[in-house]
Amino acid sequence: MLAGSPPEPRSFNKVTAGGIKIFIFKGVVAAPEGINISLSGFWIWKRLVVNELS
Repeated sequence: MLAGSPPEPRSFNKVTAGGIKIFIFKGVVAAPEGINISLSGFWIWKRLVVNELS
């Protein structure tokens, strides 16, 4: 995971989760049900959480 825009934006899908722009590589292999992107934590200690759905 990196902060900022990817160097080749055409290779990524852009989604928004919790008001945060997220770039997901178009070639990503995920569970058939997809992935869940969310925020966890409180105030400045928030973190991005990514889980495969199964």
